[in-house]
Amino acid sequence: VKNQKGRVQDCAVVLLGAFCIVGGGIALIQRRRSDEGLKKYQAGDYAGALNDFDKALSLDANNYQALSNKGVTLAMRGNSTGSKNDVSQGIELIEKALKIAPKDVASFYNLALAYKIDGQYDKALTYFKNVIAADPGNTWSYYGIATIYGDLGKADQALPYLKQAIDLGGEDVRQAARTQSHFDKIRNNKQFQQIVG
Repeated sequence: VKNQKGRVQDCAVVLLGAFCIVGGGIALIQRRRSDEGLKKYQAGDYAGALNDFDKALSLDANNYQALSNKGVTLAMRGNSTGSKNDVSQGIELIEKALKIAPKDVASFYNLALAYKIDGQYDKALTYFKNVIAADPGNTWSYYGIATIYGDLGKADQALPYLKQAIDLGGEDVRQAARTQSHFDKIRNNKQFQQIVG
């Protein structure tokens, strides 16, 4: 654009606009990779999810969502394969994500889950409670706390959290509590039986 006073400025604006379009395109690709990875993670396709998160991280190594989601995916894979290395790497990635975005509630949840898998129950409880403080309607954080206390055989502590999770999440949560081994140590408790029906 020719202008008597601002020719260089106009060029800079045009170049900046082009950079913004390119930058926006990269952000869109990162988001798409991260979203695809999250869907694969939720479907249990850990290898596919990790591949997508790695692609998102290759575009931006500080993409906290991809770091956090890759971390929880590694922790879950470690849980299913018995790989402590996957679990510890997962925790490190989620902690890195929280250094970048210290108030990211999804990363709080991911870290709680990873700590739970690693048997670090006190830390897991803290992060599940951080999620609840930020999002009081987060069903699965109440459930996560209930499962920790259930695994420990502490019915008096597990049941209020389980009841809250069922009140928020309904039949899906009730069915999970009926079938998951987390509650084996308290399954014969009458109050547990009343809550899960």
